[in-house]
Amino acid sequence: MYAKFRRADIVGRGFSGYTTRLCLPLLKVLYPNPESLQNTASFFIFLGANDASFGSQKVDLPEYKSNLCQMISYLQSLKFEKSKIFIITPPPVDENKKEPECLALGRPFTRTFENAKKYAEACLEVAKETGVACVNIFAAIAAQENWKDYLIDGLHFSRQGGLFCAEILANILENILSQKMNFPDWQDALKLDLSKPFPPQ
Repeated sequence: MYAKFRRADIVGRGFSGYTTRLCLPLLKVLYPNPESLQNTASFFIFLGANDASFGSQKVDLPEYKSNLCQMISYLQSLKFEKSKIFIITPPPVDENKKEPECLALGRPFTRTFENAKKYAEACLEVAKETGVACVNIFAAIAAQENWKDYLIDGLHFSRQGGLFCAEILANILENILSQKMNFPDWQDALKLDLSKPFPPQ
């Protein structure tokens, strides 16, 4: 995605094992004021896979939906445009891969395809209720004949799954970002007089 665009910085805020319950207060720490979102072209919220666990991470569906709604409301309270907010459904789960791994590690099996689907549907409901856009990664992956290859351990993306999702998001960003690249194309840059200040963005 970086190579394709060079029209924006892509900043990922990933917190392993976190749920919407944990990320809701964290959002306010990471983005405390409107200035912290200045020049932000779009904001993607990709949560739910951990909420859908049956274990200690579990966040019930009503709370999951409420947390997403509160995140969206908070971003809007910072004067961030609703049209720039996207929520992404959790992906499907391949139980045939995940369950043996859990058993081998002596951990309880806490993930199922059907429960992940419920949270994906809840994410779509939040999008409809709030008026933000939703990227249905669950449906996009599940529709692929070899969708299980997209998950390296039944839950997390394999390289193939990551590239698949990146392409979906890249197509969305293509319609959002300015067509102008940051700084000159390399062929033009070779012709610059580097003794002078580099051209502004």
